[in-house]
Amino acid sequence: MGTNIRKMSSLSLRRRVPDNNLNNVPPTRAYKELQLHMSVKIRLKRIGAKKRPFYRIVVANSTAARNGRFIEVIGTYDPCVDPPAVRLDDEKALRWLGHGAQPSDTARALLKKQGILDRFTAVKEAHRQAQQTTNG
Repeated sequence: MGTNIRKMSSLSLRRRVPDNNLNNVPPTRAYKELQLHMSVKIRLKRIGAKKRPFYRIVVANSTAARNGRFIEVIGTYDPCVDPPAVRLDDEKALRWLGHGAQPSDTARALLKKQGILDRFTAVKEAHRQAQQTTNG
């Protein structure tokens, strides 16, 4: 009898929306605020075996889990070899940095080591200089 009561209460708590109106339901305010503050991160995703770390450098939503959903793979990092091996697609990394993706601390160090972060700041500064000369 106790299981029936639980089933009844869970059914009565569900919000009933007609199937044809599902597309017209406005998102909640909390969802809108979450959508506004979401950012894209460049970070590491661990895919190695136990005690043998190997990482993919990925672009992911900041709210996604570390090994969860990601947008795009931009490189790999293998800390087990000597020296640690880093493979990065420069074009993809620069494109995502240009779109405003924020690297994590480790990803920032790897990007800096590869010289991608320096190239990005140089391009950004050149763009800023060009805008100042056209405007002023």
